[in-house]
Order: sequence, then C-alpha cells, then structure tokens
Amino acid sequence: MNSSGSTFQDTELGPTLAPPAETLTERNTVLPRLTLEPGLPPRLVSDDRPRYETLSHVGEGGLGVVVSARDQDIGRRVAIKRIRPDRQTQGAFLRFVQEVRTGGRLDHPNIVPIHDVGRDPGGSYYFVMKYVEGETLESLITRLRTGDPATHAAWGWERRLALFVQMLHAVEFAHRHGIVHRDLKPANVMIGRHGEVQLLDWGVAKQLDQPDTVADLAASDPDTSRSVTRTQAGALIGTPKYMSPEQARGLPADVQVDTWALSMILLELLTLTHPFEDLQTTEALVAGIQTHPIPKPWQMAGHSGQGPVPADLGWIASDGLARDPAARYRTAAQLLTRIERRNEGDFPVQCASTFQKKMLRRATRFVDRRPVLAIVAMVAATAAAVGGLALVVVGSLSIAVGALGFAALS
Repeated sequence: MNSSGSTFQDTELGPTLAPPAETLTERNTVLPRLTLEPGLPPRLVSDDRPRYETLSHVGEGGLGVVVSARDQDIGRRVAIKRIRPDRQTQGAFLRFVQEVRTGGRLDHPNIVPIHDVGRDPGGSYYFVMKYVEGETLESLITRLRTGDPATHAAWGWERRLALFVQMLHAVEFAHRHGIVHRDLKPANVMIGRHGEVQLLDWGVAKQLDQPDTVADLAASDPDTSRSVTRTQAGALIGTPKYMSPEQARGLPADVQVDTWALSMILLELLTLTHPFEDLQTTEALVAGIQTHPIPKPWQMAGHSGQGPVPADLGWIASDGLARDPAARYRTAAQLLTRIERRNEGDFPVQCASTFQKKMLRRATRFVDRRPVLAIVAMVAATAAAVGGLALVVVGSLSIAVGALGFAALS
C-alpha cells in the first residue's frame, strides 16, 4: 500500500494501481440549476446532483455494458460504457483503457467521440461518449433479410454503398494514424437517424508501431468475450465470422485484416447472406475461413426482396476476399479509391455484365459531352438499319418473282 491508501496488484504486465474505495465519489454537477417560479425572478440553485442520470439500458457486449444517460450539466443525452461486473479482470481493464485512448485520439466524423471518463463509488470505471440515436448495421441487415418492402425501398444499392463508404472513411483515417481496428463487424457500426455512420468499439485495436499488449494478455486472461476467441491453438483477436485467413491463423495483424473484414461486411450488406453462416462452431469457422470456398455474389442464393446484386458492386466485395493478401486490397484507401472510381463510371471489365454496363456508361457520357454528334450518329445508325431492312425486303421479293417465273416456264 502506498501513502495515499491505494494498493498495487502485480500482474504479468507489471504493477497496477488499484484506487482506494474510500476516495471514490460519484461525479456531481458543476453548473447550478435555473429555477423559474411565478412572480419571482429567475434563480440559480447549486446542488449536489449526480452529473449523469441513467435513463435506459442500451446493450451488452463481451466485456462492457452500455446505458443511455442524461448529462445534467450540459443537458444532453449521452451513452455510458462500463466494464461488466463479471468481467472485472486485468485484461478487461486494459482493453477499456485502450478503447478510451484510441477513441480519444481518432477525431473523425465517423468515429464516435468520447466526452468524459470517470469512476463510480463502487470503483467501476466508465467512459461517456456521444449517444447515437438509431440502429446498428447488424440490425439493418436483419431488417433487410426479413424482406420488408419499405426497408428495401429506403435502402437501395446506392444508399447501402454510401453507408459503407462512411464506414470506410473512418477505417482509412485510423489506418493513416497507424491503428488497426481488428474487430470490424456490423454490430460495431451505428447508423444515426440522419444516415450518419459511427464506428464503435476500439477495445482490441492495435497501434502498429507498438507491442500487442491485448494479444499478450488474452493468452492468460480468463475473459471469453466475443472479440477474444479461444481455440485449441490459443487466443485469437477478433470475431471469427469477419476474421481474415491470416488473423484466423494467429499471425500478427496489419491493415489487411481490416480490409478483409470490410469486404466481408460489404458482401453481406449486398447479398444479405454470410458465406460462413452454416458454420456454427468456432473451430469450424476458423477452419472454414482458410479453406471454405467464398462464392461470388451472383453465385449466392438471391434474396426475394431484391434483384441480383449489380456486377460492378459484387466484384468490389469479391476482390477484397482473396485468401492471398497480395491479391486483395492492400489498404482501406485502395478500396475507397476503387469505389470512388466506380461511382464515376470507371471500373474494370471482369465479366459480360461489367462489359455491357461500362459500354452503356461510355455511351451515356458521349451523349452528355457531344450531344450533336450523338444525334447525327443515331440518325445515321437508324438510316443504316432502315436501309438494310429495305435491301432485305427487295432481295426477298426478287427471289420470289424469279422462282415463279421458273415455275411457269417449266
């Protein structure tokens, strides 16, 4: 015990300071309340209200619990995340700290911002973040799978792609700062009521130029959260359904584990099917990621609520799911560029459908840029077609007359 009454707990990562319970207090408001009473001037009243008033339970993950609360100083709704009571381990605390500091470093419109951090009277740490009113991408995909006509009408191909691009911008920003998320999945993507995307849960993110402390501690920590998967070979960081082949083998992570997960999410968002959904156990998933054939979108069972996936979009997802890292997107920026060029009508010809679509887009651009020449070309083509038809008719009549004459002579 040190002079302040705190205790040190020895762990494999070294001593950790455990705060003394008697010094812990609930964070109280700082600003006074404004009271208005009939016939009296406005008054400012100072009191010791808790800063955050819990409103409702939002969700629970492998390690954390999230509630919505009202910030009584600022007067806004926020989300508060705590470590689950049954996950109060050194590994969980390390991931908590990492999520706070990683999220704090990544100031981006598509990454949920962190407002505050604190400790409650029971000694449980928490952090306060923006409350995003909406649903997860996982929830949206589930609604699309039900075939609801209104949902499909609202979320066509281009709107889904625009949503995915927002997520991609967040990941590309993190990569530029040397951070790999390592647990990208639809459940970690929030969609706000205005269509804005916020990427969540940076608890197993890795700083590429630093040791992987999360992986080191996961090997001995007893927690079994969904983003630290235990197999006979040891602990794997990430969610199996979205792990890259090298991630499933336990190899060191680089940005390509995120580009694989992004491509898998795009495939699922387009087809509303996951290629590994029939593999139910962790062992089967880990093996399947490395050996199970990944069909092209048009080879997957179609969904009754939508038509076939456009080939140019399907190829974007498929090209990111090559098992050889050298054959897929090297960076999130490369994937983003591919989509931006596709949106401009510039995409590779990879099948008959993409050839036809590219020719049509080129013809459309020609009409937009050279309308007079386009009209002349159309008139010439029509005349040629009509003239050709006339020659065919005249030739057929000549053959018929000749045949009749030959018959009369004979």
